[in-house]
Amino acid sequence: MKSKVRLFFAAALGIATLALLQGAVTVGLLPLLIGAFGSVSVISPVVNLVAIPFFTFVIVPIVLVATLLLPMNEWLGGQMAQFAAQLLTWSWPVLEWASELPMATWH
Repeated sequence: MKSKVRLFFAAALGIATLALLQGAVTVGLLPLLIGAFGSVSVISPVVNLVAIPFFTFVIVPIVLVATLLLPMNEWLGGQMAQFAAQLLTWSWPVLEWASELPMATWH
């Protein structure tokens, strides 16, 4: 039972740390974003909490393995690259949906 409680608190601490980091990055970039684009995405911190790990731990490793495999086994490397492309195709509508939410951008 103690191990489950410890695991829960470790996960909660990890999520809190990610949220804190995302908040710090967002606040730190506010002046640059407002100066360059004239607006700030309100939904981006929430979307980034999901998108950054997805791209970092799923898409990028698949693409790297596909790149390494292409010279050795063109068919297998191509299949992995197509799989990564398909994952991107599936994720794009979710990102578009998030960007079209009301109040997604603050002007």
